[in-house]
Amino acid sequence: MDTLQTKIKIWFADHLHKKESYTKKEIRPTRDWHIILSVFFLLIIITSFVSLYVYQGAQNGTLFVSGVSEENTPVSIDNILLSKIITTIDTDNKDIQSTYENPVYIRDPSL
Repeated sequence: MDTLQTKIKIWFADHLHKKESYTKKEIRPTRDWHIILSVFFLLIIITSFVSLYVYQGAQNGTLFVSGVSEENTPVSIDNILLSKIITTIDTDNKDIQSTYENPVYIRDPSL
């Protein structure tokens, strides 16, 4: 009985006594702050290198250069397709003009 009573006292002493947060095994604020600050400074270093790369590329003119030159390629126009598109646009314009000249009146269904 005496051993059970001492075990209970030890258990209550361990669980009811408030430990400081830095002495608890689960919570370690110093480790957490080291992780947070390390990640922060790592992100700052990565961001500075990326911004330096973009700045140098923009200054040298090599950042926005395309690999294919389109200046010397000949342009071919399909005349049949072009005339078809022009007639489609003309018919649409005629339909729009006829709608402007003869508007369609729709009755209000709520009345």
